[in-house]
Amino acid sequence: MSLHLLHSPWLSHLGASLLHSLWQAAAVWLLLSIMLQALRKASAAARHRLILAALTFTLLLPVGTMVWLGRDLNEAVEVSRPTAGVIASLPSPISDQAPAISPRSESTPIVPRPLPKPEPAPMAWQALVAVIWAAGVALLCLRLAAGWWLMHRLRHDASRCTAPWLPGLLEHTALPAARVLCSARLQVPMVVGWFRPVIYLPAAIFGRMTVAAAETVVLHELAHLRRRDPIINLWITTMETLLFFNPPVRAMARTARDEAECACDDQVLAWGGDRPTYARALADLEAVRPEHLALSLAATGGSGLLQRIQRILGTVPPQSRPFVSQTIGLATLASITGFILVCALAVPPLARAFTPEERIAALAAVEEAQTVDPMLEWTAVGKLVDGDGKVITVDQVFTISGWSERRSFTATEWNAARFTCEGFGKSMVVGLWLEGHAPTSTIVQAPKNADEPTAFSLVVRKGYPAKLKLVDETGAAISGAELHVKSVMLNGEKPYRQGSLQPSASGEATIGNAEADSTFEIEVRAYGHEWSQFEGVRFANGVPTTISVRKIEPLDLPIVDANTGAAVPGARAYCCSWEKANESMSYGSRTFLASMSSQPSGNDGHLKLDLWSPNRNFLALIDAPGYATAIARVVPRRPLEPVRLFPELRLGGVVHDPKKLLSRSGNPPIVRYYLDSNSGNSWNLANFNMAFETEGRLQGTDVHFSIGQLNPGEIEFNCDGREWKTQVTGNKSDLHLYLSKNGLTTAGPDQTPPAPPQERTVRFRLHAPPDQPPAQGNFVVRVRGLEHPLPINNGEATGRFQVGDYIAFLRHGIAGYTRQESLKDVKLTHGEGDVELDIHLIPSGGITGQLASAAASIDYRRTTGTILRLDDEGKRAISLEHDIRLPSGSDKYAVTGLPLHTSYRILFRSGCRLVESPWLKLDESNPLPEAPLTFPKGQTISGKVLEADGTPASQASLTLVYHLREWSYWYTTFACAQDGSFHLEGMNFDVEGSYSIHINNPDGKKVGTIPISSSDRSVVVKRL
Repeated sequence: MSLHLLHSPWLSHLGASLLHSLWQAAAVWLLLSIMLQALRKASAAARHRLILAALTFTLLLPVGTMVWLGRDLNEAVEVSRPTAGVIASLPSPISDQAPAISPRSESTPIVPRPLPKPEPAPMAWQALVAVIWAAGVALLCLRLAAGWWLMHRLRHDASRCTAPWLPGLLEHTALPAARVLCSARLQVPMVVGWFRPVIYLPAAIFGRMTVAAAETVVLHELAHLRRRDPIINLWITTMETLLFFNPPVRAMARTARDEAECACDDQVLAWGGDRPTYARALADLEAVRPEHLALSLAATGGSGLLQRIQRILGTVPPQSRPFVSQTIGLATLASITGFILVCALAVPPLARAFTPEERIAALAAVEEAQTVDPMLEWTAVGKLVDGDGKVITVDQVFTISGWSERRSFTATEWNAARFTCEGFGKSMVVGLWLEGHAPTSTIVQAPKNADEPTAFSLVVRKGYPAKLKLVDETGAAISGAELHVKSVMLNGEKPYRQGSLQPSASGEATIGNAEADSTFEIEVRAYGHEWSQFEGVRFANGVPTTISVRKIEPLDLPIVDANTGAAVPGARAYCCSWEKANESMSYGSRTFLASMSSQPSGNDGHLKLDLWSPNRNFLALIDAPGYATAIARVVPRRPLEPVRLFPELRLGGVVHDPKKLLSRSGNPPIVRYYLDSNSGNSWNLANFNMAFETEGRLQGTDVHFSIGQLNPGEIEFNCDGREWKTQVTGNKSDLHLYLSKNGLTTAGPDQTPPAPPQERTVRFRLHAPPDQPPAQGNFVVRVRGLEHPLPINNGEATGRFQVGDYIAFLRHGIAGYTRQESLKDVKLTHGEGDVELDIHLIPSGGITGQLASAAASIDYRRTTGTILRLDDEGKRAISLEHDIRLPSGSDKYAVTGLPLHTSYRILFRSGCRLVESPWLKLDESNPLPEAPLTFPKGQTISGKVLEADGTPASQASLTLVYHLREWSYWYTTFACAQDGSFHLEGMNFDVEGSYSIHINNPDGKKVGTIPISSSDRSVVVKRL
């Protein structure tokens, strides 16, 4: 037996289970004794079956105990599988300490330095019990094998029995195929064999007994065959061998054999055997009986021949047998002994510290169950089915949208019943809003084999028409508005409906079909009214949903010439981005910009912005003929400064496209260019860029283009994915660019291809503490926003990355370990040879659990969690991760990579509902606790938001905040209704912390705060 096996937690669990079986068997025996006493008038065969059932149950008890003791290892595998669970990737805080980087020469082979080999943990004494038990079972098996060999030798000396009365006896018992042999080496008859049993009769039996007595003896052996006692005896012997150390088991086995003999006696009498003759025959055989083996069944077997004879003759009642009193006494003694052993010795693993091997094994099971290559690319083949599961084909063009981890795709299909989707990572959400049908979406799991596409069905239902009516605050219908509708998918993504809508003169519009659980986001753009966005809109069948927007006064934005100060007529404003508290929207392309003015500026240069919202800040692109475009910040609650426009610069030229890359689709060639915040003296707003397109004029293989309204600064061209940048300093019309597979340059068609980016191999040497086993699993790093799990071999993980990449180190992936808090990101620089990084690990644990809800059902697909830890003084809560998600709507979670000897708390939220775990201390005795959480029913808080003048605040942005030990969790942001009202459902006040509501300005600054508690039923929040 290897040293590794001696330290196995499973071996310790086996030893503890064997010790537990002592009191378990005693309890079963005591219960069996009571039942046998109650069934004392039942037949011996019925009692025999009951004892066999008790024996079998007793044998299963140690197996169940071992499974229970090992549940920390087994249940971890079940937590959060791809359909039931998730590992939270905790961020890597940046500190002042970085790992050492040591370049090596490419010619020098890298020999991994051996990590310090930890000393093996002391072997648990329960494992020693298991080893002794295994040795005892092996010896008993040898003893049984020797007995079987002795019995097998009887066949060599035995001959067929030729007694003239034997065939009639076999015919009478309906056992004509039974084999009966005679042997001079035997003194008593017996049955030998398990699967093909043979009856052996002593040759001297015919001289010692009368024919009638010999017949009763043979009938007894035939009764054993009829009852299939040989195979049953094999099962009893097996249980005795496996639990040889257990007195109650041996007593039950002995009782089972006694009842089997009594059952055979009853069968002999039922076949017509004479009672006195049969009793005298058993007494005669007892006088010459040797010690028999357990492998045989003899007529004089059993431990109470005297009681059997009295029972046959009917001279003693069944209830006078001393079995029950002896059994109760012995069971009580065994129970006390077992109880002492359990309390003093058989301590389950949960009451002691885990060995490092046990802790690593438990966490490795969780990691392995959760690990999916985040870079995995795969395909899925879907089909459209109706509500009954029948495949349907639609006669229209439709768009399939999919969202994977950090990647999305859109595919257009024509009259298809099946379609292909491109997945990335663990899972993908596929959504569709088909004309004449309700929106639908589903979650598709990544296949186990990325080379084989996974199949799924997308259920499409007709639903019913979703009708809305658009009115102002007086109830008057609004016509001529522009409606942009999004359907909300399972993962919160909101794909647009194909095309915008305009209500009729009565303000009514049908956005498409919907179902009762369909949720939409509707954006209303109506000049002269507030630019409004409504979330969580639902539609009932046959009843229009009314949406009300308020009238607004236009904002006055002066537009002037930057050089002369003269008014600029004909200017328009287009919204290129907007923001409100904790939310923003940027339109990256000129194509999607919405006009904020229904009319251009007049001769006085005043531009009236009649599409805006008091709860949003805007960036507006100002466009006027003959002038360069400018970006203006529009803050509704502040005076608007005049926008100064400079005369435009123009840039034109030719893109030489010999391969016709720009026009190969048959459409007019498109030249795309980008302007960013560094372009020109009026583009001075940070974090802004905009894409523009111009249609080129094709002459042969040359594409002629002309771009106006430019400011001095940088411009970036993009042709067929190939980029080129230049500085615009004046007008230029003779620019020549050459497009080829090598890029877009001014160097001509014979340009040399760009050099590929340099890559370097990085070797991460993972050093476990001296008293801990080496690391195993995956070392997970994040590069360019993507996670890379690097397999660990011999304490080392290797990856290849581009020079200039920043490598961030994540907490999870290494079974039972995590990286130190002081580890910071590393930038890969130029150099020769490989790079070695020494990473020092610390022991870690994790938390698993399952979510439930005491109120309405929770959509776990939209549930997120947060993990906190206490600081060293235990006073302040620190957030480690804000976004623990449950993939595929599973209600199970798992968080790993948490350093030991620290207290943690898990919080989950769903809308306004919040639930938190107690503070859990992770250490060697409790490295992987389970924390089930239940969302309570909670209570509803209603309120109203008022402006500073006391009027209702329409669609004001509110944030619900949870405060705990100097930590604030801004966990849900929502907008109040048109009349300023709001409702918070499912508020849980049975928590340690407190809540408050913040009203926000578009810039995110809070301008009103009010605390809320369980005593509040209605609250008022006023903007400062």
